[in-house]
Amino acid sequence: MAQKRKLKKGIKKTLIFFRLILLVLFLSGFFYYGLDKYKKHSISNINRDVVKKLDYKVDLSMLVNYEHKIPKDYDLRLRNVEGNKEVATILYNDLNRMITLAKYEDGVELKINSAYRPNNIQKDIFDSYVKDYQKQGYSYSAAVQMTKISVAEPGYSEHETGLAIDFSESGNTVKNTKMWNWLAKNAYKYGFIKRYPNDKTNITKVKYEPWHYRYVGIELAKEIYDSNLTLEEYHEQNKK
Repeated sequence: MAQKRKLKKGIKKTLIFFRLILLVLFLSGFFYYGLDKYKKHSISNINRDVVKKLDYKVDLSMLVNYEHKIPKDYDLRLRNVEGNKEVATILYNDLNRMITLAKYEDGVELKINSAYRPNNIQKDIFDSYVKDYQKQGYSYSAAVQMTKISVAEPGYSEHETGLAIDFSESGNTVKNTKMWNWLAKNAYKYGFIKRYPNDKTNITKVKYEPWHYRYVGIELAKEIYDSNLTLEEYHEQNKK
């Protein structure tokens, strides 16, 4: 009799254990189902933000580089993103979509290091680089030329348009590598192109920057990505 009681108790404990497991699995499934619905709801609502009807136009194919200054009539309009950064209003929705989908669908967190820079800040950055090169023994003209490889002259910087974004997180090599690999494969789907590829330095005149992306709109970004062009090459082809 004692053995039968022990056996019954053992069976009861086992049943209770399995019921607890089933309950945990059910609650977990319910939780993740709700979380997934919340994510999808959040994603579907991204494009319901401000920039539905734009009352201004920007030439998204505009070339700004060492030879081409920002047009005087460029209509700069900015929006805050990530609290203390500013970007051109026209790219705001696509940027939010990209950041959200990268995180929810692929587990990649995109961090903005630098976006819009006013002309005076760009000038300060450029001048500081020039001074550093002069301290290393370069003449002023040589220091300027060396600086241009890394930093655009004020008035010639894409950052001053609000259309350029540097994606990086200081001191986090692993995270940056993951971020840049994701952007290289996916950014064009949201209207961004890698502006300074590794094998096109002779064309862009800027060293390789895996973090620097420029918004050109989804249609043009796909065309540039598929044809493996830089923005300079795209403009040269369109001249012909």
